[in-house]
Amino acid sequence: MSHTVNIREEGGVIMMFLDGKLLFRTNYQEAQQIANGLAAVAKIVEERVNQERLVLDQALLMRTGAPIGLISPYNPALMKKARIEAAWNSDLRRYIPSPVSEPKDVYALGLQHAPKDIGMRVRDVAALGLQHAPKESQDE
Repeated sequence: MSHTVNIREEGGVIMMFLDGKLLFRTNYQEAQQIANGLAAVAKIVEERVNQERLVLDQALLMRTGAPIGLISPYNPALMKKARIEAAWNSDLRRYIPSPVSEPKDVYALGLQHAPKDIGMRVRDVAALGLQHAPKESQDE
């Protein structure tokens, strides 16, 4: 089932609507915290859903010696799979025959928080002081 999400700003207040119903209104600081949390969770979910592609892409980067990490540093098992692919994937070995030594520093892209730091539960949202809209609100 597809939902329509709209986000509006009126007079310094940010409002989020789901299917025309006001979910919450907040100020910009709290909205930035929520956005950071959502982005971090989306990155973790993307990593789970696209594991095979990420492992192959990371293996390619490792094989070329690029100091870029596509896989979260909080997922060492996936990084181990990428190292194995970099060492033993026959296509990578054929097309990049002389591996450059693995870089000392690998920079992770996109993930800013450990998975334990980003979970937002209802009580966390309440602690932010968000004003929840009444259920009968049909704005927009």
